[in-house]
Amino acid sequence: MLASLLVTPAKSVLGLPGIVVVRRMIGLAALAYGLLHLTLYAADENWRLLHVAAEIVFSVHVWNVQGDEPDTLAKVVSREKDLRYASRTAAHIERQRQIHKLRHVIAQLERLLPDDVRTRPETRALTTYGCVTRMHVVCLLAPPLYGETHSKDIDFTAFGIRQRWQSGYRDTVHVLQQVPWTGEFDPLEGFVLHEAASDTATMA
Repeated sequence: MLASLLVTPAKSVLGLPGIVVVRRMIGLAALAYGLLHLTLYAADENWRLLHVAAEIVFSVHVWNVQGDEPDTLAKVVSREKDLRYASRTAAHIERQRQIHKLRHVIAQLERLLPDDVRTRPETRALTTYGCVTRMHVVCLLAPPLYGETHSKDIDFTAFGIRQRWQSGYRDTVHVLQQVPWTGEFDPLEGFVLHEAASDTATMA
């Protein structure tokens, strides 16, 4: 796909107008590769198409509600910022869970409708809001690090970046080993939240 996007600049820079004819071939080859990859993945999953359609999202949370009780004014400021931004994130996540569950409810209700009602234009317009796919959101909660302050979100020092990278890498590896998005889930839940700590992932 990237090669097909480079055809036009290459035509201008290299002065090769005839190169445009290969753009469609490159695009079709990329499409064929993508379809082949998707087909093989579906076959590997025993043609469980709903499982294939599920999405896995990794969400990194710098602001963590978990932490020790502050004992200095500086730590109070840092803790207040943690709670303020973490609660805002939690509210957004809960809203998305409600929306996705309602979309699954619509899809379930559509199956219960008689054929003569389900095929009406007005019914079809309403049931387009339904959805049967599932989204697994894995929240990686950044642990509190020694010496960090309320300005950790703008800490771009080499030491701070290295600490965050190592911590995030370690947590991500643990989550990938546990694969919490596999298993059985409520069919009405279109948004499944997994909260990952440093050594385990639990469904919220």
